[in-house]
Amino acid sequence: MKNSLIIALILVLIQGCGGTKKDSRTRADALIADKVESKKTGDHLQLPGTRIFVVPPKTFVFNKQLIRLQKDVKNYLQFMDVPGNNYNDRKKKVLNEYENAEKKGATIHFKKEYTLNGYSAFMMHAASPNKGIDQLIFMMGDESFTVLAVGQLAAGDTVTRDEMMGALKSVYYDKEAVIDVADLQTYTVDMEGSDFKFASNASQMFSYTVGGKGNPLNDVFIDEILIMTLPGTKNFEELEKFAVSNIEKLKSTGMSIPSYKQTKIKVGDYDATEVVFEGEFSGKPNSVYIVITGNEKATVYFCGGAYSNRAEYMKQFKKIAQTLRIKE
Repeated sequence: MKNSLIIALILVLIQGCGGTKKDSRTRADALIADKVESKKTGDHLQLPGTRIFVVPPKTFVFNKQLIRLQKDVKNYLQFMDVPGNNYNDRKKKVLNEYENAEKKGATIHFKKEYTLNGYSAFMMHAASPNKGIDQLIFMMGDESFTVLAVGQLAAGDTVTRDEMMGALKSVYYDKEAVIDVADLQTYTVDMEGSDFKFASNASQMFSYTVGGKGNPLNDVFIDEILIMTLPGTKNFEELEKFAVSNIEKLKSTGMSIPSYKQTKIKVGDYDATEVVFEGEFSGKPNSVYIVITGNEKATVYFCGGAYSNRAEYMKQFKKIAQTLRIKE
């Protein structure tokens, strides 16, 4: 399930691009060298819970909850550290979608493959599905990890673009860095009495698998609970809309979802939206239980997906979801 959501995040960004096809090779070469080197300095910020170090632009502040560097809510760079994920495999999926979008006339201002501190890297500047918005997409890594950054900025704002690109060129990935994933968790949850234990995380996406075993990034059919931290909101309707948009994103990855049931429930003291469906992915039936809840401080997304022992695990998903609490 985690793998599907990460793919959805990237693909939706690219598939929505529209406009006039452009030749970006010369422009990309002028903006980014074939080989970029950065050294970790006192100006570098280690993004909590990750092995990513970056020099923030002077006009940006750091939003710890979202692992985001932002000038304001409309101009930001959001990062994700995905250990155990093969960069080349992920890049292929992104480039395939890029090529499909370009054939349909997508506005791609530039794209560039290069190396950053010896690691393979990729950057693309493209029009967003939202009018008046551009996006920067950055990836780097090797066979053991992938770093993903997605930037949003106003269309035509070359000043902010250059600030973001400067930050991305400064990225330093330290495989030996000490991290504490608890720094990223804005929630508590009780897995006691269930079959599920913490397995891994990709930045603010936390995976719990049966016995804590297996790698959800390499096994799309693994039984898994995924819990993700999102921005807080006071508007319950936003949670309901997000749940529906999430269904559409899962469909975009190839998951068949003939129908689903959405219900308003309570989780502790907070309202929550619950989504239940029986679907199919790559010919294999699955059962999925989603709960989204929170407050103005944080939103928590809970998704349990089962391919085996489906009836029993659905019971466990519902019981565990009721233990979710937002940290004070």
